Amino acid sequence: MACKLQPSVMPYRFTLEGSSTLKSEGISPRITISTDVKDLTSLLKDDDLQQYISAICLITIEDTVNNTTRGAQVEVVDILDEMVSFSIDLSDTMSFNWWDSFTDIWCETYILVNTTQMSEDYSITISEEYLDMKGEIKKTYIIQSGEISDIVIDARDTVEEIAERTTAEEDLHYD
Repeated sequence: MACKLQPSVMPYRFTLEGSSTLKSEGISPRITISTDVKDLTSLLKDDDLQQYISAICLITIEDTVNNTTRGAQVEVVDILDEMVSFSIDLSDTMSFNWWDSFTDIWCETYILVNTTQMSEDYSITISEEYLDMKGEIKKTYIIQSGEISDIVIDARDTVEEIAERTTAEEDLHYD
């Protein structure tokens, strides 16, 4: 059920980073999604209730060439400053490689109120229609039909940068 208060998580910047070839150095394909949390009322900011409210980001990658879809979900529980950053390591969650074919990558962001846990903690009964209420779900494309969105910062390692870094590291070992 959608939450009547309709708080939302609005992405405003995506950063594509890393390289699957450098995972051993701690550099792996990653998408960082910067968002604003809108319309959080004073009720949702209540100290006793904040532990039941979180921001959710579901990222989906569709590969139409191989006819597959992969996804990962990230949850952030500290939303009171009304800014949330989701960081998704794609190689761990999706066996992802930037050089694989894909045509669409999108995310769906929303606020989740965990009324199930709240009812257990306070020993109250909550009607089924109010269990795990979601705010407005915002679907935003990062890459659509192979085209990178205008709000994306592409900080992925290029083949040339990887080669330069590898050559520099080899030079250090022989000094």
